[in-house]
Amino acid sequence: MPLVRLLRIALFLRLCVGGFLVEPVYKNLGFYGPLADDPEWRLRRLSLVDDYTLELRDIKLSAGNQFVFVAELEGEPPPLGPLNWKQSKLGCSSVPFSLQPGAGLCQVASAGPYTLTLHTPSAPASLALTYQLQALGPLATSLRLVPRSFAVRRRPDPVPVDAIFSQPVEGFGEAGVSVDNGQLLSVTKTTNASFRLLVKPFAGRVQVVVAAGAAVGAADGVPCSGAASSFLFSPSGVLPGDSWGRLTTLVDASKTLPDPHDEEGPRGWFVTPIHGNVLAATGQVSHATSFPPLNCTPWHFIAFPSQAFISLLASRRVVSWLPGACSGAAVWLAAQ
Repeated sequence: MPLVRLLRIALFLRLCVGGFLVEPVYKNLGFYGPLADDPEWRLRRLSLVDDYTLELRDIKLSAGNQFVFVAELEGEPPPLGPLNWKQSKLGCSSVPFSLQPGAGLCQVASAGPYTLTLHTPSAPASLALTYQLQALGPLATSLRLVPRSFAVRRRPDPVPVDAIFSQPVEGFGEAGVSVDNGQLLSVTKTTNASFRLLVKPFAGRVQVVVAAGAAVGAADGVPCSGAASSFLFSPSGVLPGDSWGRLTTLVDASKTLPDPHDEEGPRGWFVTPIHGNVLAATGQVSHATSFPPLNCTPWHFIAFPSQAFISLLASRRVVSWLPGACSGAAVWLAAQ
């Protein structure tokens, strides 16, 4: 009888506060990424709609949109900002629509309006650490552009770029394609859902863009999403600015970060950039890979020689990391 009474009291209290159960670390969880109608990377809070179930309704996503989930900290934020990247970040695993703590970026396949539902680790086993995107209307056919290589050297031949749609399309042709720092030579249909673009590159970074609506789905007539991709071309074998230059050491002597274990060296914390793509063939940093992955200035000014970067990581202990906006992220390292 006492147990039944306790259960009734617990149920009464829960109904009074009108809340659902969720792990404390995920209480303020949000969607962190851009939307089709708001390209800024920002936190958009999820609503708790059931036990261990959160939801974000009627959001417009573009094909290729990338995002993660992270909780907002309560009270005074620490030096690393108001988001709890260490304990509450949820990213995507290699299994579609599955989440893992601390994992990488999730990606949207097709543009359209969605309701997003997320299940935290304490949800029933069949749902735990998963998310769903429920389409609220017609979805645009998605498109990927895949160049033959991301670094082309000493090859005067046209560079093939494959345009791969998620379903058969109609109406695709040269009119929907533009090339920056190069020339589009031809568009050839290879299957009902793929095309081969031949691009004559000029020296430097070549960008290929397919406009949204350049084709329509053969089955539903819905305009396709747009896409862009780029590669580097050097007719001489050397790209401008691809040499390493002198080794630069970055030190944070601001005393902003806490140092409870007295680990900061006399010069401050050593800092190194992360989340950059270094092309092995050229040693050139092409762009940041997250926060956000696109529309960022190339990181030439903070590129480290890879060997020095590896030895730096091997000889220092990572203390903390700070996600940035267009500048990607930085790692604070304790001198040993």
